Amino acid sequence: METIVNNKTLSDILGVSGRTVRDLADKGVLVKLAHGKYEVLPSIHAYIKYKINLAIESFSKGDIDYAEARRRKELAQAQLAELDLAEKEGELIQVSTVENEAFTAGKKVKDGLSNIPDRISPLLAAESDKNKIYQMLTSEINQVLEFLVTEGKED
Repeated sequence: METIVNNKTLSDILGVSGRTVRDLADKGVLVKLAHGKYEVLPSIHAYIKYKINLAIESFSKGDIDYAEARRRKELAQAQLAELDLAEKEGELIQVSTVENEAFTAGKKVKDGLSNIPDRISPLLAAESDKNKIYQMLTSEINQVLEFLVTEGKED
């Protein structure tokens, strides 16, 4: 399952700043798909491995003791478990679901606007006043958009 999140969401999941997320992406640690868009599961797995490797390096240099290395490892595992839970509870949405919803919404807008000429062209043909034509077109477009907004609230 591929789930894409923005910088803010990934920084919240990892418990780091947005700048840290960008820096880690620049280092190749996180899986960046586009500007500000990250593949969440591979990024979290890579981040955990990165943190474990840092802990091992620090431990090898004598910078941290075994207890600290273990604490860091457990923290990384807890973060991974939180991600898995968020996914199961529906807090993370599959990219395909978002794409399908966006496609459906776009199609409704296109269809609604495409039907305007069929409905009002006879009325416009009989009208010679530019202001009246403008008002008729604006009113018809607003009706379509209002319907789409109202329909979207019901879904």
